Amino acid sequence: VASWDSEEPGSKDFYQIFDGTSFAAPVTTGGLALLQELYKSYHNNFMLASTLKGLACHTADDIRFWESADDIIGPDAKTGFGMLNLEKAAVLIMDDATSNTAIYEQQLENLGSKELYISLDESVENLTVTLSWNDPQLINLSSEITLMHDLDVRVTQGETVHYPWKLDAANLNLSATKGDNIVDNIEKIEVDNPSAGSYTITINHKGTLAENQSYSLLVSVDGEAPTLSTNASLVLTKQQL
Repeated sequence: VASWDSEEPGSKDFYQIFDGTSFAAPVTTGGLALLQELYKSYHNNFMLASTLKGLACHTADDIRFWESADDIIGPDAKTGFGMLNLEKAAVLIMDDATSNTAIYEQQLENLGSKELYISLDESVENLTVTLSWNDPQLINLSSEITLMHDLDVRVTQGETVHYPWKLDAANLNLSATKGDNIVDNIEKIEVDNPSAGSYTITINHKGTLAENQSYSLLVSVDGEAPTLSTNASLVLTKQQL
């Protein structure tokens, strides 16, 4: 960081090395600003806030060890989704600039759902899908619910359904599990060593949407933009009533 040298007070190129949590916010803020600049260079507009947040969490490096020998896989109450990885985020932005298959900014209608189809071969080691949205403000602050619009993302292959990470609010020391997340406005699914075949990514919602809900979807295969299946554009369907 830029610093001041008491022995050479007129110096303008004195730097020192520091560490600590005090640097987390400025480093993250500066890094995210650079990602916005990179995205704008390709699209002539900035990412939605939900896209930027989703991208940071989507490409973060999981922090599995802290103050213990336990291997803590997935998000946790102390380290969140992990360490910010600007290089991985930038690569995904650049991949998407040519493929248009990694970053989506869409809207979901009431009682609507959207689907994305991809096909994986046996060489794939990881499929990651992240759904992020800016939830409307909670009207009743004493309500037991935490979301006004509870969106959901699922990845299915045949009869197999892959769910997002979730934490147990009653015991935050427990490791994250995978299931129906009803409290967070970001949902991340990670499928390690997926079997080869066709997969469907489905976005829908619970209850009623008071208005169309904007959302951001990020999809990567081994950290890169995926190749979509034939006729694999986002398809608008209607939930069964």
